[in-house]
Amino acid sequence: MATKNLFYVLVAVMICGFVTAYAIDIEPSDDMTTDPDQHNIPTSELWTADFDFAGHHERINIRFDLDAYIGQQIDSAYLNIYRFFRCPNHYYTITSFYHITQAWDESTWPQNVHSPHGTSPWLIYNFGPDLGWYRIDITPLVQAWLDSEIENYGFVIQAQYGEKFSKFYSKEASNDMQPYLELSVSTSIDEINSIPDDFMIKAFPSPFNVSTSIQYNLPKTSDVTIDIFDLLGRNVVTLVNEKQPAGYYHVVWEAKNYPSGIYLYKFKADNHIETNKVLLLR
Repeated sequence: MATKNLFYVLVAVMICGFVTAYAIDIEPSDDMTTDPDQHNIPTSELWTADFDFAGHHERINIRFDLDAYIGQQIDSAYLNIYRFFRCPNHYYTITSFYHITQAWDESTWPQNVHSPHGTSPWLIYNFGPDLGWYRIDITPLVQAWLDSEIENYGFVIQAQYGEKFSKFYSKEASNDMQPYLELSVSTSIDEINSIPDDFMIKAFPSPFNVSTSIQYNLPKTSDVTIDIFDLLGRNVVTLVNEKQPAGYYHVVWEAKNYPSGIYLYKFKADNHIETNKVLLLR
């Protein structure tokens, strides 16, 4: 079963130097079920089906805010989604993933209207007999968004004709089973083969609502600490506390268990000290 990561940084050694890979988990900005048959679907659930006999023709809309990553090359992107119910006499649901072609959001889009989508599916996916977490590779679709080949209006999970429904938890669920996008990015070869000119640290995205990536540069080998503080001066978490060689680095702060507000991230590398603000919004 897949689980949500607190944060992690993976370091691999190549002949040309150090390669730093980082992963970040992103919750949906919007998700909903569209249902022309007008069943009573809780906002904490997402349904998909296309079964005439029972009158179920639901589709799932999901969108992730990826503006902070436009233009980046990613290693992988996985949709993690928790299936808690399947039609009892039909153990699988074959689905097609299409990109949505019109702007929408869950608060204003009419539930009885399916959103328009592309003509060719990015993925055909079979939700098999198991309940629980499914980890689905949607890297080509996410990279197309980041390359601006298509507008990021999210995607539809559409059951193929004749398929009975599956139910999943939405971002409104209260049991830590919300869907999320698992994004993995590596530093570029250009970064690997160069040494930064000066110390630097920044966080993106900010504001953020789940996790933020903190990028920092070291022009020389340094004893590095990165701490997160609240506005009362309390140390919330220490992200880095070690000696590191010169280079380019990333670390991810996974903040899903912290309240909204302004936080301070303090960067200390030898005698260089820098403190900046980051905004967490729920």
